[in-house]
Amino acid sequence: MPETIALLTTSRAEYYQMRPVLRALASSTLLKPLLLVSGSHLSATFGDSRKDIAADGFEAIETLPIMVDVDSRYGGCLTAGLAVQQVAGALQRQTPDLLLLMGDRYEIAAAALAATILEIPIAHVHGGECTTGAIDDRCRHAITKMSALHFTSTTVYAERVHQMGEARERIFAVGAPLVDNLLSVELLTEAAWRHELGIDIEPPTALVAYHPETVGDHDAEARCQRVLAAIGESCKTVIITAPNHDPGNHAIRDAMTAFADTHTNAHIYSNLGSRLFLTSIKHADIMIGNSSSGIHEAASFGTPVVNVGDRQTGRLKPRNVVDAAPLTEALHTAIHTALSDAFRRSLEGLANPYGSGEAGAEIVRILERHIPFAEKLAPAPFADGAAVAAATREWTTHHG
Repeated sequence: MPETIALLTTSRAEYYQMRPVLRALASSTLLKPLLLVSGSHLSATFGDSRKDIAADGFEAIETLPIMVDVDSRYGGCLTAGLAVQQVAGALQRQTPDLLLLMGDRYEIAAAALAATILEIPIAHVHGGECTTGAIDDRCRHAITKMSALHFTSTTVYAERVHQMGEARERIFAVGAPLVDNLLSVELLTEAAWRHELGIDIEPPTALVAYHPETVGDHDAEARCQRVLAAIGESCKTVIITAPNHDPGNHAIRDAMTAFADTHTNAHIYSNLGSRLFLTSIKHADIMIGNSSSGIHEAASFGTPVVNVGDRQTGRLKPRNVVDAAPLTEALHTAIHTALSDAFRRSLEGLANPYGSGEAGAEIVRILERHIPFAEKLAPAPFADGAAVAAATREWTTHHG
């Protein structure tokens, strides 16, 4: 009998990270996936992205409604509380041998807590990263400490997980599964991209992906308005993807909708889907916002990225990324730099430092080596780790 792995997805962004692992699991004779679908996937407001999962040929063994329609930090607490209950119930019913979790959201931390209490070992993907502008940062590290097996996107992050006391033999730097999508998804030609979007495109074209910053007391709407105003003055076509469901998303969505309503060259989409979103990164002249996709994926296309604010502060950034404070003058300066011919020329030969596109298959190979999970992933003692300074210098030398 194959060992069973429960996989939880709660958002479209994290599902695209998980998809390469699901595809690799489909070919395994030793492991059986049990897909749990929850969170914004079940919401029409956020694009009802469970249809994307079904279109990929994956079937949810259970759907778990957890979202509370209260756009505040308190609403996030209520959602997290429901996530503990719903995930615990599903794990109790399905009795998986292992739970695989992606990333750093608070719903994922809640799921990790449920599995920890039920003594189900956890495999965690994307640990060791740092994003000080989001509560995801603390959630991610909490998930790491509840996990038995760790798959990181770079060697620097592997060192950080070890520094947190995790045993080296349980940490694997496999790259970012998101990069796998760039090889497995057939992207559209520029002509097909224009047709699929259904809009007239005049360069320069900007792709905007902006989400709430969940640390600190910020005027999310005003910040988003400044981003849109700055890019609107520099680009003839503005393609906007709606924000995720973090607290503060309503204000950002309102700002985006108002901008699209008053600018004929701006267009907002609640859910572009993986192929159209990746194609948009490829064909856009610039990407702007604070999405991790600007860090992990845009480098594969050599697309200039303006990373705004603190949401991604702490992540290792390829040289196609220009950081900017959410202030009008700083935004204009960063956009001017990113759109310049000199900057574009400087990106020639850029390789994506987050992997070669084999992360999903490598994760499954490593999981197969750890069967039986209950025996090989029993709680390990705290491991004293070395500082990450040397690894950071090495990474920067080769990729910065």
